[in-house]
Amino acid sequence: MASDGLRLPLADVPRCLPPQLFDTDDSGTIDADELKVAMRAMGFEPKRDEVRRMIQESDRVSLASAASPETKTPA
Repeated sequence: MASDGLRLPLADVPRCLPPQLFDTDDSGTIDADELKVAMRAMGFEPKRDEVRRMIQESDRVSLASAASPETKTPA
C-alpha cells in the first residue's frame, strides 16, 4: 500500500512502544501505512480513513500548538 504523504511525528507515538519499531523507513515520522501496522500490533483493526483522520488531527494540533503564544519565545 503506498503512502499518501500524511506523516505522524514520532513524538506523538505512545511512549509504551519503541517508535523505531514502526518507523520502518527511519524517517523520524510514521506515515499512514506504518501507523496502521502499529495499531494492528496493539490489537486494533483501523480502516485507512480512520488512520488518515488521526494523522490529520495530530497535524492540526501540532500546528495549533506551534502557533500558540505560550509556545513562542519572547523577542
